[in-house]
Amino acid sequence: VDMVQYANHRSDVNYILGMMIGELGTGHAYVSTPGDAGTLPRTGIGNLCADLEVKNGGIVFKKIVRGFNDKEAVTTPLGVPGINVNEGDYLVAIDGQTVDSTVNPNKFLLGKVGKYVTLMVNNKPGMEGARKVRVKPVSTDVMVRYEEFIENNRKLVAKLSNGRIGYMHIQNTAAEGSSDFVRGFYSQVDKEAMIVDERWNGGGYIQPWFVDTLSRKLKSMITPRNGNDQADSPTFEGPAVMLVNGYAGSGGDYFPYLFRQAKRGQLMGKRTWGGLVGIDGGYTLVDGGSLSCPTFAIYNPETNEIIAENTGVDPDIDVDNRPDLVAKGLDPQLEAAVKHLMAQIGDKPPVKKAKNKVKVGRNGKINP
Repeated sequence: VDMVQYANHRSDVNYILGMMIGELGTGHAYVSTPGDAGTLPRTGIGNLCADLEVKNGGIVFKKIVRGFNDKEAVTTPLGVPGINVNEGDYLVAIDGQTVDSTVNPNKFLLGKVGKYVTLMVNNKPGMEGARKVRVKPVSTDVMVRYEEFIENNRKLVAKLSNGRIGYMHIQNTAAEGSSDFVRGFYSQVDKEAMIVDERWNGGGYIQPWFVDTLSRKLKSMITPRNGNDQADSPTFEGPAVMLVNGYAGSGGDYFPYLFRQAKRGQLMGKRTWGGLVGIDGGYTLVDGGSLSCPTFAIYNPETNEIIAENTGVDPDIDVDNRPDLVAKGLDPQLEAAVKHLMAQIGDKPPVKKAKNKVKVGRNGKINP
């Protein structure tokens, strides 16, 4: 209360509210929206989803993020079919405005999100011989770079294991993470081992079915008249590892907790965030601001202890992603997971068993 008299702006009040909430020492308690603090209008800058660099007095496409054309959300301006722009090409103009080392290209992409722009691209600095390319910049490249990160991880795991180990990343425990799980699990049940990467998992909802599916056991087989035998439902019973870190929290705390509880495999990496006391909506203030307040906790019925709150979930195998190694493009945690699983599945793939001859009833009779 003594501090309120010194508040000259709504952001000062938000700061005081945040300090009070911090005294609770519990997760999911926030100043959710700022109230009448006011916002300034913003004009988006069109994003080409590319890394640029200065070279020979010009601007060069150092790296082009091509994206994935099977999902519209992760297509990119330079990655759609028919766009003739390559890494090493020079960007020499945008909508008729010359681009060189003295000009920030973003200057000519201001307000161009979702609008077609005309690029002039060349294999050398200057306009002579340049070709015209028409593209539609996007607002952000965050998700497409995330998808590229995941795809690169999958390829690395396949390379290091000679295709024997599967890999999936679960970005949260909301709708997007559910999609990640379905796409990652069902397409890789034929692998000998599996890495479930939940690092940076942003949480969302309580999703016990993730681990229930990973722990599913084979119950019966279906033998068709033509084709191979198949399980009554897709199962994966090989060894598994879950990667965790300090940026996985909320549902990202609960997921590894259930994984360990089910004895599905070992956790590897660093301790999770530690915020599993949850919320169910928020509280609106008179000026349009809002606060969140924890409304439920999740506890272990055998010990009566609240799960993960302020403690996180510790890994079974502690592996640090050292910044100097990450800066070199390495991922020690992922490589350690591959090494750990390869030690379990051995050097050689298992020999495939011949198809069993199915027996019909007793003595070959349906109704003995």
